Amino acid sequence: MIAVALLLHETSIIRNIDDYIDKQKLFPKSGGSQCHLNEEQTELLIAHLTEMTHVHTYQICCYINDQFTILSLG
Repeated sequence: MIAVALLLHETSIIRNIDDYIDKQKLFPKSGGSQCHLNEEQTELLIAHLTEMTHVHTYQICCYINDQFTILSLG
């Protein structure tokens, strides 16, 4: 059910759960990327995403670029 709710492949969910159980691993090895938003911008973005559902990632990128002018969408 988690995979269906999050629109993720079931094997990805199983692999992440196994990593957590076996290795107490909570984050990917790569560590992710560095945030380009400050705390206030992050709070505004979270509030927006809580209220709005975007179908595509590019819509979120466009919103961020329009609001905060930090992305290069070129």
